Amino acid sequence: MGSCSSKEEVPPRVLVLHGDGLNAEILKIQFETLDQKLQRDQIELVFINGCEETDPHPDLQGAEGTFYRYFNFNPERKKYDGAQGALDYVEDIIKKRGPFGGVIGFSQGGAVATLLAARQQSSGGRLPGSQCKLSYAIIMGAPHFIKVDESPGKELLGGGGVGQLQIPSMHVIGEEDKFKTPYIDDMVKLYKKPKVLYHKDGHRPFPANFGEQNHIAREIATFIRKKTYS
Repeated sequence: MGSCSSKEEVPPRVLVLHGDGLNAEILKIQFETLDQKLQRDQIELVFINGCEETDPHPDLQGAEGTFYRYFNFNPERKKYDGAQGALDYVEDIIKKRGPFGGVIGFSQGGAVATLLAARQQSSGGRLPGSQCKLSYAIIMGAPHFIKVDESPGKELLGGGGVGQLQIPSMHVIGEEDKFKTPYIDDMVKLYKKPKVLYHKDGHRPFPANFGEQNHIAREIATFIRKKTYS
């Protein structure tokens, strides 16, 4: 792999971005139900680590391993410290390990996925400096802390506004997520005609209840399948 073309076929591969203080291996475990469903359709999930090492998420204190993030959100300055480097890092992976049909992002990974979608839209429908194109975005439990049409967010897009994001999107939200109102709800509003799914848990990509987890995974798999093969 490693080349993108101007052809409009949607590749059967999905880039998956984790949240702050997690890693690719943890997300693979959390996404096992979805992965099994997509394998039946020959669709591959590709999990990557963030570009900065960091402390583990509070829920993982004491766990062994190396943990990552993409950037550091600075609430006082309303800025993503390191966001430009994170976007360059992920776009480089897309160019080298792509093509990818779409992107899934959980929590901070969803913010990165949204910035990628905005950069693609502001660059005429392809990611900057390449022929790579994402055809859909799945955003899971991702808070929206800065506006893509205001400083400092719009500087990440080359200084211009983008309006509502046109990329087809699905959003998964935990009803008990402490970030739901207003931050995750505001993230959904960035997208035109978003499809929204809810589960009964908090800040996690999939609920603990297997029946509910299976339902969410089935809906996501159907969405990806239609975008890939229709």
